Amino acid sequence: MKPKKILQIPEERLSKSSNNQKQKRYTRSLPENFKGTGEVKPYYFSLVQKTDRGFCYEVTLNGIVTHYETFRRKINKRFGCISYPGSSSFGIWAWTFQSRNAAIAKLQTL
Repeated sequence: MKPKKILQIPEERLSKSSNNQKQKRYTRSLPENFKGTGEVKPYYFSLVQKTDRGFCYEVTLNGIVTHYETFRRKINKRFGCISYPGSSSFGIWAWTFQSRNAAIAKLQTL
């Protein structure tokens, strides 16, 4: 399955001007489905659920679900996108679960 294009989502922010006008900045969202790169190259990621505060992805290898990843929504201001966690982020702002229900339950607590 071909990964979907990354969508642009407007995000309102207060400008630093004295009149506090709102400016719209566009943040690239995470795709619903994508193939891993680098250390997670053989894996395929599919969005299970998202909230304003986080995401839950199902991770598969050769069509078999291996685990679920739940993580907080973090905006990378330098690149104007939402960041997917790297391996060093797990246990800090990202978590791995064997159960879909446990992963979604964690997402609801973020």
